[in-house]
Amino acid sequence: KYFLNFFFVFYVTTSTSSDYVKSDFDERTAILDTLDHLFPNITTSKQLVDKKRELSDCYDCNNKNCICPKCVKCSAMSVCTALIGHLVEEVYYPDNLDYKETCKVLDELGTRTQSVIFGNGRTFRDTPQCRDMVMQYLCLFSGSNNDMYTNHCQDELSGVDPATHVYVPRPPCRSFCVQVATVCANSPNFIITCSEIKCPPTESSCTPDPLIGGQTLAANLGCSVPYAKNPYFKSDASKVHISVKLSIYLMLFLTILFLFSYNTI
Repeated sequence: KYFLNFFFVFYVTTSTSSDYVKSDFDERTAILDTLDHLFPNITTSKQLVDKKRELSDCYDCNNKNCICPKCVKCSAMSVCTALIGHLVEEVYYPDNLDYKETCKVLDELGTRTQSVIFGNGRTFRDTPQCRDMVMQYLCLFSGSNNDMYTNHCQDELSGVDPATHVYVPRPPCRSFCVQVATVCANSPNFIITCSEIKCPPTESSCTPDPLIGGQTLAANLGCSVPYAKNPYFKSDASKVHISVKLSIYLMLFLTILFLFSYNTI
C-alpha cells in the first residue's frame, strides 16, 4: 500500500513537462493505466474511474465504446411500492437482471426503516396515511439519483405509445417534504429538512406530491415552506428577566449570610 502511494507521488512529480499537459482526470487515468499494468490486483480502482467517466459521458447504450448501467424495472415491492414500474440500477447482480436484487435490497431497507420511525416518541405519526406518504418519500430518495443515492439509469422512451415508456424514479421535491413534515412529523423541527432540498425544480426532475389512495395529492406548494423554525417554541422574556433577578437576590443573600457567619466566628 505504501509503495503504491510512493509510486503515485513519484509518477506525478516526474510527469509535468510542457508537452505532457493533461487535465487532472486524464492524468489520474494515465497513472492508473500504468499501475494497472504493473499491479493487476488494483484493476478495481481503475475500473471505477473508467465507469464514472463513461457513465457521465455516455447516453447511447448501443455504442460499443460505452459502458452503460444495467437497469431493472422493479416489481413485487411490499413496502417501497413507489418504485414499482420504475428503473433502478442493478448493482448487485448486473449479469443476471432477473434477480432484481437491488429492488429487493431497497424494499428490505424500507421494511427495516419502517419498523423504527413510526409511533409515539419517534419521527412520524403512526397512521395508515402517514405510513404511505412517508415510505413513498423515503423510497423515492433511495431509488433515485440524488446527493445521497446513485441511479445512473435513464428513462426508456422508445416507441410512440407513452404507455410503453419506463421512467427512473424522481426524488421528492421540497413540496413533497413539506407535506410529510406538516401532516406526519411528530416534531415541527422536521420542516428544517425541507429547506435543505433545492427548489426549483418543482416537477419533472423531482416528485412534487405523494399518491393518496391512487390519486396525486396536488397541494401546489411549489417552493414555499410555511415556517423556517419551530413556531411553537417561544422564549418568555419576562420569565428570563425574573430568573435573572432571583439569581442576583440569591447571590446577595448568600454573601450576607457568609459575612454574618464570618463575623460571628
